[in-house]
Amino acid sequence: MPAPILCTHHIVASDLVLQSGEDAAVAYSASVGIAVYVTPDVADVLALGDPEAVDQLMSVLDDEMVAQLIAAEILRAEGATDPNAQRRSALEAQIREARTIRFLDLVVSEGCNYGCAHCIHSRDVETSPFRMLNTYMSIETAKAAIDEFVRLQQDIGTSDLAIHIGSAEPLINWRTTRFIVEYVAEICGFSTKRVTINTNLSLLSEEQARFLIDNGVIISTSLDGVKEDNDAIRVLKNGAGTFDVILGKIHMLRCLGYLMDSVSLTVTDQTIRTFNSQGYIELLKRLGMTGVSIDFDLVGSAEISAPEVSSFLLSFYDLCTENDIECFGTWTKPFENLFTDRSDPHTPPMPGFCKAVEGGNISISPQGRLFMCGYTSSLLGELGGMMKDYPRALLDLLARRTAVVSKHCKGCELIAVCGGQCHTTHEVASFEHSRKVDVMCDIYRTVTRELAVRKVNREVN
Repeated sequence: MPAPILCTHHIVASDLVLQSGEDAAVAYSASVGIAVYVTPDVADVLALGDPEAVDQLMSVLDDEMVAQLIAAEILRAEGATDPNAQRRSALEAQIREARTIRFLDLVVSEGCNYGCAHCIHSRDVETSPFRMLNTYMSIETAKAAIDEFVRLQQDIGTSDLAIHIGSAEPLINWRTTRFIVEYVAEICGFSTKRVTINTNLSLLSEEQARFLIDNGVIISTSLDGVKEDNDAIRVLKNGAGTFDVILGKIHMLRCLGYLMDSVSLTVTDQTIRTFNSQGYIELLKRLGMTGVSIDFDLVGSAEISAPEVSSFLLSFYDLCTENDIECFGTWTKPFENLFTDRSDPHTPPMPGFCKAVEGGNISISPQGRLFMCGYTSSLLGELGGMMKDYPRALLDLLARRTAVVSKHCKGCELIAVCGGQCHTTHEVASFEHSRKVDVMCDIYRTVTRELAVRKVNREVN
């Protein structure tokens, strides 16, 4: 790395954020969101912001540290304006040329045999004029979507093909699900092909399980707690619990040689206060799980306090860490963005709250309509328009998001790494006139601060 040019006068970013640990601190500019570890002495100088002290600091720090502070725009050339102008322009150019899309999500079913009240699909229909409950993707639509996506990936020049089968409960539409798996298996020209499916497992037969396993499909499911917690919110349409069914299918998969290593977990205002975290961790360990994706209900549960939710998530995270279980989820995304290596050529020039906002996803509804994910109600085109119509519509959507973010998120310490949080949360909260967005803002700020401190304490001696 070349030595920084010290003759240029640098000042401390006006939006500097410092999170202090035991022996070091995390420093970053809120508008840029690139974390740098600094010593307490350096943190003190940065916090003071005195120009003479900063000049003195730059003269005594090693070149690598100065370069990191400048690259993260914690130290900025005097007179510099928008630190993200180049990054934003680069991302927009990539999206405009359809160079960012790497993941195809096929919504093979909008129906589900479960009746979970917190499920986002129970709200999709109400918030979108483009969705119809209990509609299923035809084989013809699936084939057309895969063919167009493959052409796009070939045009981009990627060697990997990634296709997901969702959304409410894909096994209801087994005919199309089976076709997708068989059709992708016949596609040539990619060094790796990855097909994933997210299912509640309840409809999975042994024959179907063998088919998915034999074809290398990655199977994921949700388990929302020990029996009492799961069965309070994850239920059939008649209200019956689903814990025993889910556990039975996980065991069936294990007997067939498929070892599921992680599950998804959702907590709501109905379960969070009495959730048996220790019992759940012990259950995961008995099942051989090494990871759990946990989230607090992203669209409902708007009345519970942010401090209560944050406390629960952090304590659950700590318990997982103590038991060598990886813990992650939507709530950790701003934290992950903060510590993402931006020098990686596969990393977007600017982070978004999710890969969909970064332009990485394209989701196809049963009707052949294009969305940036399987949950949002913002229509971005029709099949046949992946390469031109979709990028233009996505850029328009992101421009509208930016306008909202610049107003709603102004002054927030996470404005760069959160970027306005989940788009679907905004859609549903607006439709339902709830305070969900503000609750989630407070949660993201609290947990990101705390996770950053945990990370610096763990990694810096």
